[in-house]
Amino acid sequence: MIDLAPGAGVSAILAARPDPMAAFSQPWMERLADVPENASVPLAMSGPHPRAVGSYGSECLAWAHREFGLTPRWWQAVAVQRQLEHDADGVLVWRELLESGPRRIGKSTRLRVVAVWRTANAGRIGEPQLSMLVSKDLAVAKEIHSRSWRWAEANQWKVVRLNGGQEIETAAQDGRWLLRAENAVYGYDVGYGQVDEAWGVDPQAISEGLEPALLERLWPQLHLTSTAHARASSLMRRRLLAALREADPNVLLMLWGAPPGADFSSEAVWRAASPHWTNDRRDLIARKYAAALAGQDEPEFDDPDPLRGWAAQYLNVWPLLEESEGIFPTWGELAKPRPEEVEVLALGIASSPDHGWLSLGASIDNAPLHLALSDRRRGTERAEFVANVARIQGERSCPVLVRVKNFLIDDLEDAGVTLTIVDGDEFAQASTDLDAEVTAGTVEHGDYPDLNQSVSVASWRTVDNRRLIDTRHGDVSALESVALALRGARSSANYDPMGGISWSRKGARSGIS
Repeated sequence: MIDLAPGAGVSAILAARPDPMAAFSQPWMERLADVPENASVPLAMSGPHPRAVGSYGSECLAWAHREFGLTPRWWQAVAVQRQLEHDADGVLVWRELLESGPRRIGKSTRLRVVAVWRTANAGRIGEPQLSMLVSKDLAVAKEIHSRSWRWAEANQWKVVRLNGGQEIETAAQDGRWLLRAENAVYGYDVGYGQVDEAWGVDPQAISEGLEPALLERLWPQLHLTSTAHARASSLMRRRLLAALREADPNVLLMLWGAPPGADFSSEAVWRAASPHWTNDRRDLIARKYAAALAGQDEPEFDDPDPLRGWAAQYLNVWPLLEESEGIFPTWGELAKPRPEEVEVLALGIASSPDHGWLSLGASIDNAPLHLALSDRRRGTERAEFVANVARIQGERSCPVLVRVKNFLIDDLEDAGVTLTIVDGDEFAQASTDLDAEVTAGTVEHGDYPDLNQSVSVASWRTVDNRRLIDTRHGDVSALESVALALRGARSSANYDPMGGISWSRKGARSGIS
């Protein structure tokens, strides 16, 4: 675990990490230690695993060369060699892989090689093999999968070409490689789960569908790969940040990209961010960069800032790697310790779009008013979260604000929580209030990592000529919760939990005045 303060930025985390080339000291990695001219060292890569004594990577790559005629790029060989490291009992040591690099570097080939090799080696592994490829974009995933079909048929494997349900199966029927949509991953026993374009995949489909499918398998691995995206869900963002901090020793991180604060105009930065480099790649990046500078966006980037979209795609700059305070440029200047004397003025409740994360914001009486992230839990802990809200309101007699369509409303009411329901107009006002007070410096915050992350990735949207925090893409629930808490504090100083501001499904809804 990288031992830094909870609010440490990514620059500090990267500086505290070990040399990304540390793993090349292992005997099975030594032949790859010399980085070719057309390759680049990762921005971050996990060091040696304490249980690793060897790797099946060379065996896998030799098989791929023999069967497919593949000569891997340096980064592909490194990735396969690291992924297939094993312990003294021959069991793979990495339970999860997080792999991220720019567009068009050869991720599809690398995924296909390991999936087909595992499928073909059920006997070696010790049980029937089921590998599953999941992707945000089935058309792209189909292209990855279909390139194995001709080889499979030539080897008397069964090939199924159904829309959205492609698969290949060994002649001995002891191994399959399936392509499935993210909503169709449930009910399988998976040995190797691949998630392509993971930036846009529903986190719940992975945490509740694919990950449980890996339980009690031999050599289980969850492999998430993705290029950065400005609208990334919490699936990759949270796991990348945890992996950068080395929170789990069984997660292998392999990250290529530009570091925070990099000069986007520098060809040296472009090259360093690219695990594989050619003149064609340089020319493509240069053309796209010129277009981004001219204000030309590309629809698939889904980013109102063309340059940021370009950096995400071609330099693999994730929102968490940007030296930015997001929608609030002065946010970092407002970080202060939580007051010792705590009087909670109001609470705000929010959840991520996929219900995977729950956030409880609080406004605390102080000069200036202090915004706190009082609770932050996974959606699977909703009962504990609701109980905590009920406890705090019972002890503090403070208003609890929640937006009108939040899925926790029934649970909160059943727990006896008196709610203030916030409609779209009120949330727009809450967003405006927060923006104004952050700009004026009339609030402070406790430098909570999850809250800081929400601020760094949040964006604005305009509805009926009013600007509000966009909560539709990714997890910004921590920011949403403190915006609601601030609105509650400023609008209901004389709050009476038994009357005044309340709401009932059976009666008229009353907001904040």
